[in-house]
Amino acid sequence: MPELPEVEIVVRQLNDIVVGKKLIDKKLWRKDIRFPLPEKIFQKIIEGENKLIDIHRRAKFIVIEFAEYLIISHLGMTGSWTTHQGLLSQYSPKKHDHLAFGFTDNKAKDKSKPLWLIYNDPRRFGFVHAIRKQDLKSYFSDYGVEPLEMNDQQIDELFTLAQKSKSPVKSFIMNQKNIVGVGNIYACEALFLAGIDPFKLTSKVKKTSFVKLISEIKKNLSQAILKGGSSIKNYRNVNDEAGSFQKSHLVYGKEKTKCPRCKSGLIVRKVQAGRSTFFCNACQS
Repeated sequence: MPELPEVEIVVRQLNDIVVGKKLIDKKLWRKDIRFPLPEKIFQKIIEGENKLIDIHRRAKFIVIEFAEYLIISHLGMTGSWTTHQGLLSQYSPKKHDHLAFGFTDNKAKDKSKPLWLIYNDPRRFGFVHAIRKQDLKSYFSDYGVEPLEMNDQQIDELFTLAQKSKSPVKSFIMNQKNIVGVGNIYACEALFLAGIDPFKLTSKVKKTSFVKLISEIKKNLSQAILKGGSSIKNYRNVNDEAGSFQKSHLVYGKEKTKCPRCKSGLIVRKVQAGRSTFFCNACQS
């Protein structure tokens, strides 16, 4: 599943490609993905104030901003956005293409040929919603702090919450109500870098260790963004390129290898809350 770094990369690429252009057309190859597609709202955007103002990320969501409405995309397990330049009639739909948005492209030599954003999702766990702009706050009301933007006050507030938690620390940092965007890969890596046992109760983690963990989450996510994200199975960016950060993983997927830090322990894999957890059996406590 694309996590925060992978979604952030897609957002940045989409910003470079379509911000400032006008949404002029749409194509639905099916009426639903995970949920029904809001075709009527898409049409309202096309017929109304259709200039794309901005694209940003909230948690693992892609938020596409127009004057009155927001189109919100979640990539689920296998979702991706790619582009096609030209008439859609000249495009051969790929298997699992579900939706396309056509934009004017004033930079193109032939201005009659739009730029298309095409959503593909083999497993269809992703979705595309549309809401009014004034509903944005309520839409994300149950989501926690952004890890890359956390300040000292937010870290203190999060630590206070952690002290009351009865869950293991890995579950705590993956809970989107606490911190957003930290999925299984980056939780395993950050806990290893902070030297914390992922099964340890969050309430037992000392303040200094907790602060270090947040620092490692920030650093790990930032490094992953710089290296194009992690392509474990099928993640590809808008340009159909794989990420390379998986080559920098220290514990994730490294079962039965020597610990790269202490050299005496082994990286082990245990199932935790239905997911594989990778950690050193010697130096994470």
